[in-house]
Amino acid sequence: MEQQGVDYRVVGGWGAVTVDADGGVRLWRALDREAPGGEVGVARVVAVDEGRPSLSSTATLTITLTDVNDCPPRLLPPTVLHVREGAPASLLGILTATDDDVWALGHGPPFTFTLAPSNPAHVFNIISINYQAEIDSGRGGAEVWTRAPLDREEHRQLVTEVVVTDAGGLAATHPVTIIIDDINDNPMKPAAKTVYLCKTQGGGADAALGRVYVEDPDDWDLQDKTFEWAGPPHPLFTLQPNTGDIFASMQLREGRYELQFVVSDRVWAQRNVEANVSVVVRHLTPEALAHAVPVTLMPTTPATLTAGWTPMHGGGGLGTLSEIVMQVVGKAAKTVEIVSVYGGPARDASAISPTFPKAASHASNVVQSSQTVTPFACVWVSVRQMGGSFIDPVKLHGLLALHLQHLEKVMNLKVALEDTHTLEENSGMTSPASFGFSPSDVSSPHNPSSVASLASVVLPLQVVDTNLTSLVTPRLTRAHDCHTHTRYEDETCTLTSCLNGGRCVSTHQGSRCVCPGESWGSRCKILARTFSRSGWAWVRPLPPCLPTTLSLRLLTHVPDALILYSGPLSPASAHPHYPPTPMVALQLVGGHPQVLLEGARGPAKLQVNTTLKPGTWHTLHLHLNTQGVMLMVDHCGHGWRVNKTDDSHCIARIPWANSRVTESWSSSVPLQLGGLAHPYPQAADFGWSAALVYQPLDGCISHLTVNGQLVDLGEPSYSAASMKGCQPQEAACGDGPVTCGLRGQCVGGLESPKCDCQPGWMGPACATPTVPVALGQASFAKVALSFIPDPYDMTLQLRMRTRGLPNGLLMQLSTSKQSHALKLHVRSGVMCSTMSCTEWGVQEVCLEGIPLGDGSWHTIRVGRHGHNLIISVDDGDGWRKNETLASFFTTTSLGDIQALVALPPLPITVDKQDGLVMGGIPEFESLSLVTVHDDLQNSCIDDVRVSGHPIPLPPSVNGTNWGQVTTLRNLKQGCSSRDSCSNTTCLPPLSCHDIWRQATCR
Repeated sequence: MEQQGVDYRVVGGWGAVTVDADGGVRLWRALDREAPGGEVGVARVVAVDEGRPSLSSTATLTITLTDVNDCPPRLLPPTVLHVREGAPASLLGILTATDDDVWALGHGPPFTFTLAPSNPAHVFNIISINYQAEIDSGRGGAEVWTRAPLDREEHRQLVTEVVVTDAGGLAATHPVTIIIDDINDNPMKPAAKTVYLCKTQGGGADAALGRVYVEDPDDWDLQDKTFEWAGPPHPLFTLQPNTGDIFASMQLREGRYELQFVVSDRVWAQRNVEANVSVVVRHLTPEALAHAVPVTLMPTTPATLTAGWTPMHGGGGLGTLSEIVMQVVGKAAKTVEIVSVYGGPARDASAISPTFPKAASHASNVVQSSQTVTPFACVWVSVRQMGGSFIDPVKLHGLLALHLQHLEKVMNLKVALEDTHTLEENSGMTSPASFGFSPSDVSSPHNPSSVASLASVVLPLQVVDTNLTSLVTPRLTRAHDCHTHTRYEDETCTLTSCLNGGRCVSTHQGSRCVCPGESWGSRCKILARTFSRSGWAWVRPLPPCLPTTLSLRLLTHVPDALILYSGPLSPASAHPHYPPTPMVALQLVGGHPQVLLEGARGPAKLQVNTTLKPGTWHTLHLHLNTQGVMLMVDHCGHGWRVNKTDDSHCIARIPWANSRVTESWSSSVPLQLGGLAHPYPQAADFGWSAALVYQPLDGCISHLTVNGQLVDLGEPSYSAASMKGCQPQEAACGDGPVTCGLRGQCVGGLESPKCDCQPGWMGPACATPTVPVALGQASFAKVALSFIPDPYDMTLQLRMRTRGLPNGLLMQLSTSKQSHALKLHVRSGVMCSTMSCTEWGVQEVCLEGIPLGDGSWHTIRVGRHGHNLIISVDDGDGWRKNETLASFFTTTSLGDIQALVALPPLPITVDKQDGLVMGGIPEFESLSLVTVHDDLQNSCIDDVRVSGHPIPLPPSVNGTNWGQVTTLRNLKQGCSSRDSCSNTTCLPPLSCHDIWRQATCR
């Protein structure tokens, strides 16, 4: 008998304990006794076998950490000291220290202080350290002295490295910054300056351009200087006479402006020294802003990076960066546009870079301090291609990530492809400044299929002043609107309104896309893509927010395949000693859907105890919240047998190993579908606890949805060896007896292909239009079904047309006594679905986004799948879909994650004779109609389907293979209306247009 496999998961244990497939317990990261709760940890190991039903067992491990001298001593503030320029030898301050280890074990004071041997020679000539053991109550300290007068023009500041050693011999090197306070001891000379102003079109506050420049080694003598215009002031510029700051009106047009100033210095009795300023104004296009990606470099400053650079000739650090970007993009690149440059000091090195684990050098027992303030520069770049358009930002971001190690090598800096605001969020920090966002700052619409939707302009503008030049750009940041859906039909037509060759037309209700074949919906998205064992496609990155839900439909030919991946875009890590690199992967292992996650919240591996059948469509949902991770198959609508006691056959749940962290669970790299654009990364190189499946997908991905937003797969940001649409599914109908025509789509998988007609069409080739009916007063129809829908998995679909804010019932499926029912009804113009067969009584989900009484035809779909209830309108994209996925409702107990709804769902066994009602619910007494409850009037319905089967809609159709009308009242064929313009007069030149029961003058 073959031994069953066992899956292990760990709850607690600081999120650092993992168990391999053989039951071996190991640590995936180093433990820290000095961390909160780090002295003692409790880990619960849960073992679950792969039997049916699966059985589990739990073991508890208690781990006690013994202190070692691993925390180097650190300096206490102040570590920034001042001395006046030219002052004699002086005492600058006293240094003291502390240590996080256990002092009673000899892992703390007394501390000793010395100058580090790594200091330059001039530091030893200028600075001295006087160690005194009695300072700080005997813990030890040191006086910092200067040896001689200092000249600021020679050294503006000195960074002096000090070695602090504890009683156990563990040492750390810390910087002490000594600032030389300036005095005005040099005359000034004439100079010239060029300002490069990159601005968005439109108004706003005046833009700061930097300061008038004269050649003067002194830089703290501003109070001694005055600034004036050399002639009449320019009407579009303002000068501050006491500071020399220049401001420009935001009404400036593109071009070059020459400004002349004179500067006086009262200490040196200098008057009218010439200082000319050239201002070069360039308008940033909305496209350049929307296609920009961030590159953060450290340790450096914006001024250092910008020095020597000009927009025309390059040069300096920005020029080098632009050259690397050109090389990465290749021949398609025409120019690199610098869109934004800003920066500043981070709180510490860990603010924008990974933190090394604590370790001591075996040779010197000295640890380099990580408490230094690290300067950074964030540069947003966009690339214009040879054809004039800009490269997709997701593609640009991914290409830079593929060449990240080369970028760091050439720049000789650490590089992160994030803006500083995102980096601070991901490390749990609060941004040092708050920046507002107004959509009017960028006049082009946001494109949800790219990072363009994440870029926003934040005013005021940012000034990078290098004396000889100033670069003024808008400060961009990345906004993560994880659950906000844009209503594109309210916009005017733009180049990005419609995708995949769709044509935008303006209507009385806003813009609308006319879609070519294979594309559909409000923006002409193509929802499927084919991968053939070697292809891949890049789409926009996953949002870093919690909760996040990702879903897709999958058709596969093979049992082992990588479905999607978000993680490092290189086969090996450039920093192998870092903590595990963030990664998420969805894959098939032996036909079982499996998710792998790595990152700050600890490793997570979960697998659903079901096998996906090749050639059949399956729906996968990945849900992440603050409690943990869940993976669900087919909405948990199947497999509910009479003796089924839990949902382990369709969903897997696992808590976060470390739920206390605030870092992002995902990275900002492109989400890769079907395979990888680079060699597969090795788990050991990145510190991962489990390995990826190394086989690309052979099959199709469809209806990829991230937080309710459908992802267009027809025009991915970057792809290779993959095709739009699902070619195997289309071939299954095209090569056989099934023909779907122009208005049908092949569905049903490869073994049982069938045609799904577009709403409003019917017949074998979807060539016959359906006939709508109008609902009159007290109208209804009862249908006897020739089949019984799955009691746990059923769908409703119909088209509806109404005006205003009606109330009433559209459709109901119920048991014989209507004790359990699935309803579709409208409440004040809002579509709702209700399921009355749950543990908590009634479950309801509504489309609150907008009432649908606009006089247009809308397609409504409802799905009941086990505990889960879904409703959508038209294409179901964004606000047009709402769902109550009760399978994802969880609670935590002893650190484990459990379903909030513990019992199996109740079945809705539809009464074949009277279980389906359209319109209101009739009440009879002695075969006589008494009243009609939930009566819906002055509306039309059309094309009714139950679980995909067409239902007869009287009076034009009274029977089909799937049902027979038994009773009806006040249903009128067609959906006509009287002429609304008959009583409406429009003032010339406007004329009246009848829009189904509403007159409009235009």
